[in-house]
Amino acid sequence: MAKTNLGLWGSLIIIVLFVTACTQPTVTIPEREVPVTEAAAQKVVERLAALKDLPNGEVKLTFTESEITSYLRLRVLKDRPLPIQDPTVWFSGGQVYVKGLAQLPPFSFQEEMILVLTVEVENNRLQITFRELFIAGIPFPQQVLERLNTLANERLSNTIGPVTLRDVQILEGEIIVVLTR
Repeated sequence: MAKTNLGLWGSLIIIVLFVTACTQPTVTIPEREVPVTEAAAQKVVERLAALKDLPNGEVKLTFTESEITSYLRLRVLKDRPLPIQDPTVWFSGGQVYVKGLAQLPPFSFQEEMILVLTVEVENNRLQITFRELFIAGIPFPQQVLERLNTLANERLSNTIGPVTLRDVQILEGEIIVVLTR
């Protein structure tokens, strides 16, 4: 009985994905190439390592789309599997856009994923808000996004270390993080 239900649900999901495969997300991703290089990934590694040696006072760290995309692809995904492969990150209009391939467990196929989020600082804590999420062109409901917001923000609540987060600015092509020690 359990195998029949799993097979039925799996078949239903596959049918929905095929029927909606022509559906295009309403999100407009910035139309610029984001180079992936080892040098860009290394810059992020060095900046993060330097956080422990920051002098007292305010420090602004600027990260480009290339640096964050390279870091995710060449460092983060290399060390631990995540449900997204080949992510590309863009910063534009106060939002973060992420596009990649989502692995949909328990199935072995991959589908395009587009995620739009904002990043803010509240009470010296990073707050992520998932605005839109599409997998295979299918939008996720607001209730799912709200749950993702809660999970992400709980996970990030104490990960900044010996510095205080003051501000995050998402500009065209870059993100600026302001910290104090």
